[in-house]
Amino acid sequence: MSDAFRYSKPARTPAVIGLYETQCKEKLYREYGFTSQGLPNSYALTLAVFDRAKASNIWYEWYPEIMDLFGRYNLSTTNEDGSPIPMNDWCPTVLFQPADWNKPVIKFNPSTDGSFVQWVWSHLAIEEITFRNTLDKQVNLVIKSSDEHSKDMVNEAVLAQIPAGESTTLTPTEIGTTLHGGDTIVIVDGEDNVINRYLLNTVDLEIDITQTNDKQITDEKKYQAKMDNAVKLRNSRDWSTRRRYLNNIRTPPFMPHFTEMGFKYMEKMPQDICDYLKQYHKETILIGNKKRVEGFPKDGTQINTREIPTYMAHIPPDKKQWIGQVLQPMMEEW
Repeated sequence: MSDAFRYSKPARTPAVIGLYETQCKEKLYREYGFTSQGLPNSYALTLAVFDRAKASNIWYEWYPEIMDLFGRYNLSTTNEDGSPIPMNDWCPTVLFQPADWNKPVIKFNPSTDGSFVQWVWSHLAIEEITFRNTLDKQVNLVIKSSDEHSKDMVNEAVLAQIPAGESTTLTPTEIGTTLHGGDTIVIVDGEDNVINRYLLNTVDLEIDITQTNDKQITDEKKYQAKMDNAVKLRNSRDWSTRRRYLNNIRTPPFMPHFTEMGFKYMEKMPQDICDYLKQYHKETILIGNKKRVEGFPKDGTQINTREIPTYMAHIPPDKKQWIGQVLQPMMEEW
């Protein structure tokens, strides 16, 4: 990711990163209390660890200038004269990366910051968030907190009432509590019927209230099941993306090198083949019913098939043979 893009667009979520080497792994979890328990799911927070010793000694080729997170976060383990800094001074290092890349990274100090979990929640605090009621009736905003991360948080408390067509901005002073990324706001009408639910994050701080008829949102148990499945899918897709990134690094050196350049611009495809393929595509994909949806795994991130389905239509065997016979000599010449 280029820094130009990084600093012009917020991250998907804030992140907490544990930087260490294998020798002090136990210190990270036992003394620092590094854990995901009691923290928001991956829709509001990314939690990651990076063992430099293990990362640099694994199956893929190691490029420290782009892979070493110690360098990304300017964590030095040597002095200017090249002598090593005592491991206890830097291992482990826990950082909070705001979603806004322009904001400074914050380092966790277990001696002064107290509980790791409470420290993370403190940096997920939302100072100001605006709700706009687009409906033609008054709504109530109710807090749903799954974790007791704030002493002044009252679960299922009514935070505000918003008349039809109006908006309100919530601040800790006005509502007497602090909202956080990871909290859920339930929108209900005067009869306590659920209108919608919004999982808060530290990026989207202006929310238009709309009516939903989706039972997976209005019904609390179904909503929880939906979110559980969504989190599993997101985590799985993140894992898939990491593997694809690493495979893109690992695979090219093992591929046969048929030419020095790896590609060549050749003459236009023979017109009769081009015309046939265009007509076949039109008959099977564009207006025909001989197409089928391609079967990509749910967590695949090669292309955006979950948002826009892709289709496939098989060319008849005799046509495949014909195309191969024409194109093979051209490819062999290359």
